[in-house]
Amino acid sequence: MKVIVLILSSLFFLGNSFAAKEKNSGNHKFKWIKGNEMKGLIIKARKRSKKRSVANSSINLSRMSKEFKEIQAGIFAADTPEKIDHMLNELEKNIDSLPNDAKFLATQLLLLKPFRGLTYRMIPLAEKERISHSFLRTQVKKTASNMNVHLPELVYWEAGFKYITEPFKVEGEVVSQFKDKFSMTGNGTSGTLEFQKYIENEIHNALATAISRIESINLDNGEYIIWDNRTLFGQNSFQDDIEDIRYRKITKAELNLALSSLHMGLHYINYFVSYDIRGLLSLSRDIGKLYGIDGFLSRDPNGVSSKQITDVMNERQYRNIFTFKDGYEEKMKTSYLHLKQGLRYLRIAREEIRNKPVDRFLAIDPSKVNVFDTDIEKQLKNIECLIQDQNENNSSNCPIRSAVTGHTVVVDLKRFYDNPPKDLKAFLPTSHETGSKKLSKHGVKYPNYYIGRPNAWNLEPYKNHIFPTLGKQEDVMKYVRTLRQSYGGEAFGAPLTLFVQ
Repeated sequence: MKVIVLILSSLFFLGNSFAAKEKNSGNHKFKWIKGNEMKGLIIKARKRSKKRSVANSSINLSRMSKEFKEIQAGIFAADTPEKIDHMLNELEKNIDSLPNDAKFLATQLLLLKPFRGLTYRMIPLAEKERISHSFLRTQVKKTASNMNVHLPELVYWEAGFKYITEPFKVEGEVVSQFKDKFSMTGNGTSGTLEFQKYIENEIHNALATAISRIESINLDNGEYIIWDNRTLFGQNSFQDDIEDIRYRKITKAELNLALSSLHMGLHYINYFVSYDIRGLLSLSRDIGKLYGIDGFLSRDPNGVSSKQITDVMNERQYRNIFTFKDGYEEKMKTSYLHLKQGLRYLRIAREEIRNKPVDRFLAIDPSKVNVFDTDIEKQLKNIECLIQDQNENNSSNCPIRSAVTGHTVVVDLKRFYDNPPKDLKAFLPTSHETGSKKLSKHGVKYPNYYIGRPNAWNLEPYKNHIFPTLGKQEDVMKYVRTLRQSYGGEAFGAPLTLFVQ
């Protein structure tokens, strides 16, 4: 069971009573923080921070509820996938009535539900290509091996591992797998699209529900709830009972970080499901072959150029991969809303943690964060500039400056989501350097490493979706490089570099 708790607890490391208008997104209503509300929310966060003092570097264990301890005991007892499932079903029935600490723990545990048997269900997709299947299976086996080496109470971890990897029955039938179901005439369904639909519905809904539950936990006045690390490592862990190792305080800042992580997850989900990924594993196989994987002896080891990768991606069989799916325009707009929401929660949490006195019990140790205060602030200011459309209708034109060269470019991040590219392959290079395979110097020959290096790109996709002031196609590389070299721009520039190079 603990393997799942540990996985889900990562969400909590990566809410408020504000007057935000609710907007429907699927079957969920989200409280979107508006740009003009941020000032007031930041002021509240700073006030909460000032309530802390060095004298508060202690923990009151009486704050831990009996319901938290009961859930913890349930985790220790859930040593089979079936017991885990039963525990989660019971938690779901009663979660709204739980006290704050128990609700926080239950919320994380319930994120596990849509992942039951997911590894088993994905096997038909993975085994289409031998190399990809081998790689993915190796990762699962490594997890199983690591459990055996590092975990003190294997039974709990194995139960969680089995919950994710093993088949199970639904109403007497073994759960279905994601697989292609086509007739001889070509009619049928795609297993890949079924997988994307499952993420779009089940996993999206789990994250959205978790957001609502965390928002209902009220720690606005500087209160805290207690996290017990024994939840992760078993009932026989921490025998020395050293409090500042075993326990952590969860404050409003940690809740906001959890909300930030969940909204970022929904941002990626909405983006991911909006583009066609059918054939992705086959594409990985064919690109892998360029590097000699699964066919090294049949190739001349000249290295792999950008041109070779581009040529593979532009083959007719991959014409639909990374193309925008019909009817998903609202998904991309919602993806942008979740991106903004995640970043705004990050800023609010940052203001509460920033310069807070050392408290060895806090889940986020201010002394570890404050050392990097200047760099963090530069990154956040650039990121906030990219989502600065305060009236929610304007463009988000933002001047971004390279920290290396001083060159500045204008980025309109909102445009990418409001007018999503119809085919991400349009960002690939259109021309590459040519020449002799061998060059000569001092009477000896050596490889020409410049062959296949990109030297031209389509101007329109970059100008129409990201860089509104881009004027020449030869400046594409400069603009992408500037974005990557700016504080906070790496997260947005790195994906583009995959296409530019």
